[in-house]
Amino acid sequence: MPLRSWTVLLVLLLALAPQGAAQDALAFGSTTHDFGEIAEGDVATTTFTFTNESAAPVQLLEVRPSCGCTAPDWSRAPVAPGETGTVTVAYDSAGRPGAFSRDVLVRAEAVSEEGGTPLEPVALIITGTVTVTDLVSGAQQGSLMFSKDAHDFGTVSPGRVVHTFLVQNKGERPVRLRAAAIYGGEVEVLLPETPLFVGDLREILVAVNTEAVEGETFDIAVVLDTTDEAQPKKSLRLTGRMASGE
Repeated sequence: MPLRSWTVLLVLLLALAPQGAAQDALAFGSTTHDFGEIAEGDVATTTFTFTNESAAPVQLLEVRPSCGCTAPDWSRAPVAPGETGTVTVAYDSAGRPGAFSRDVLVRAEAVSEEGGTPLEPVALIITGTVTVTDLVSGAQQGSLMFSKDAHDFGTVSPGRVVHTFLVQNKGERPVRLRAAAIYGGEVEVLLPETPLFVGDLREILVAVNTEAVEGETFDIAVVLDTTDEAQPKKSLRLTGRMASGE
């Protein structure tokens, strides 16, 4: 194609392209934050800062956390071009021991005399590990106490979701977790490799393959085989709902 034709085509494409660079309007310095280790009971807070790099004011419409344990706050007034705004996220660690990963979805629009133009949503992600030295409450099964014996992942998409259960030996003898049997789905379970001696606090990691879920929900039982004479079999439950494809 002659150079002149390429030039005309480029001008036409630029003329037809959406104006305002909507997808790049919210320029966050970072969209992830790792709190590291948090003592159980603490409320960890971080603030994400963004710059409005579009040619129009930007209004944040919604800041939606993936679960109720994150409490976001954000700039309420429109942010002018070139100015900065903030999204503050808090994580309440009370009753939530172990590793965590949560996302906060930010929705915004560019404001003009003609009305609002939706911008590309931005996902902010917070991670960390809530540490404890002793489980004072939870689900007791024989000599072992679990931080809880059931976890609801909420609404999830096809892929892989992970949760960490804490378990502590409250008995008088060491207990080994030998194997895990799965009923109702596809789950990878990572058990402690060494016995739990009296007072030991360990992690059990479970990863659910949600791509294998048939239907709108899943309800999976994880049965642990242990050497605990008081109750050899331990049961954990994993539930969730699949996100709509709409």
